[in-house]
Amino acid sequence: MQKEYAISGMPGQFVPAIVSATLDSNNNPQAASNANPVPMVDAFTAPLATNWTSATGLNTAVAMNTAGMDTVAVTIQSTGTFTAGSIIFEVFDGANWVAIKCARATSYNTDSTYAMTGLTGTVIQGWTVPAAGFPQFRFRLSAVMTGTAPTALITTVVSSAPDTSIVTAGLDPTQSLHPGALQITNASPQVVAIGAASVASAAVAATTNRVTLSASAACWVAIGAAPTAVANTTGSIYVPANFPMPPIVVTPGITKIAVIQAVAGGYLSIIESN
Repeated sequence: MQKEYAISGMPGQFVPAIVSATLDSNNNPQAASNANPVPMVDAFTAPLATNWTSATGLNTAVAMNTAGMDTVAVTIQSTGTFTAGSIIFEVFDGANWVAIKCARATSYNTDSTYAMTGLTGTVIQGWTVPAAGFPQFRFRLSAVMTGTAPTALITTVVSSAPDTSIVTAGLDPTQSLHPGALQITNASPQVVAIGAASVASAAVAATTNRVTLSASAACWVAIGAAPTAVANTTGSIYVPANFPMPPIVVTPGITKIAVIQAVAGGYLSIIESN
């Protein structure tokens, strides 16, 4: 026979599971087994909608119970024009509220704070919050909303479904650059004409530690304080056309790059970075 089960004692709405059950002589289910499996129920709360405006006070917060749950889905629909305003996402560890990184539904970015400054018209953004292990989650107005009729409609759904957020490999845009990252130091990158005779660039800027070379025509380069490039000769480096070279370490304020054509003329772009 079949029997219908639902797990009680948990907040929200539930999807009942219908599973096969083997009964004993007293009409009670026997121990779980392959023939009598334990039902799995996906529990979730009804959507909670909150509407904030310019009249909403600083640090206004809406908290919700997440004990025994795993994930919170959050969407924010902003309308109007914002000159200021931000919302922070936080979880409670039993003693303190701490900011938590949430995966955006529309990109590979993560946010602990959603800044609405500069938003115009209707903008919808969504996140998945990994709340497993935390008894509460909340969103809080960390900067008052100002502008022309700024409104934020925040909708949340707490779910027992495990968090399956995307894994992002890369740089966090809110953090300082990784030591291996390159930041352009010269606002006017040098371009040197490639010809039949060696021509040297100006010295790199005093803030430049690396250069990336890209040529429109195959060429040979030499690097140093007073370099001379010679084609097909030891001491010079071959640079293929239309293929940027890996970053090359240079001496700030001193290093120059000399270039000579391999076959025909063109241009060498020198991108300076720290």
